[in-house]
Amino acid sequence: MSSTDRIKPTIADYPFVNQVQDPGAQRAVHLLNDKLASVSDAATPLQGTLSPDQRPLNLDRRATDLLFYSTDFDRIFRWTGTGWEDAPGGGEPRNLIGWFWQPTPVVSRPGWALCNNSVVQQTDSQGNLVRLQTPIVNAINGLVAYIRL
Repeated sequence: MSSTDRIKPTIADYPFVNQVQDPGAQRAVHLLNDKLASVSDAATPLQGTLSPDQRPLNLDRRATDLLFYSTDFDRIFRWTGTGWEDAPGGGEPRNLIGWFWQPTPVVSRPGWALCNNSVVQQTDSQGNLVRLQTPIVNAINGLVAYIRL
């Protein structure tokens, strides 16, 4: 197995099956079999990629409100107890077109693609990958268009 290969994680890879935030949302309490497992910064969700999919598997209702940050699409998803959904405030709206001066660092930032008629992967609101053909938008006075994935 090469260093780029990764086995898809399961709930056993994480030290909790439920996350409860205190009213001030300063800390998150992670429970394992309804017993205290750990306490962490509530603002720090699990992180990984959607391509390949590194979200935890075999989650159930006890993991409701678990957050997952997609490092390859710069989005946060929330586990509903039965599936993933966009977390409130988890990223800019999809298909938003932004104009940036060229050269621009947005090219290397995840979650954006050049508007040049290319086919790219995008996430839907449940964290699934879907194909998107970017629009053709010509540069204007040094400004280049990118689309939010």
